[in-house]
Amino acid sequence: MGGKRGFLKSIFKSGIFLLFVVAVAIVFLISFGKAFWQDYQIKKEINQLMQEKEKWEKNKLVSLEKLQEIKSGDFAEREARLKFGLGKEGEKLVIINSAGAATSSTKKEVKMSSASAFNPKNWWNYFFK
Repeated sequence: MGGKRGFLKSIFKSGIFLLFVVAVAIVFLISFGKAFWQDYQIKKEINQLMQEKEKWEKNKLVSLEKLQEIKSGDFAEREARLKFGLGKEGEKLVIINSAGAATSSTKKEVKMSSASAFNPKNWWNYFFK
């Protein structure tokens, strides 16, 4: 038995065994470092995706609010009034020029000519007659 112990002692005290243990420790440290780095990158990507998700949810809410506004019955009328200066029949419309002089007009219904007429002619009649 003494020979066996002496053999094991000599193996544990040898430089080759020490080199082997150091090499195994380096391999384990590199593997641990790789796993740690991958974990860090994945957490970073998850945080980035969560922020992007929140941004898209806010964008979705804004879009849904706009859609609800567009679906309302007053939207088309309000847009026609604001963008095109249109009004209801018999409604008085006041237009203020940049010089500050106010003019008043009454909206009247303009009948378009028959559907068989040339389209530019219909537009000419709509705007100038």
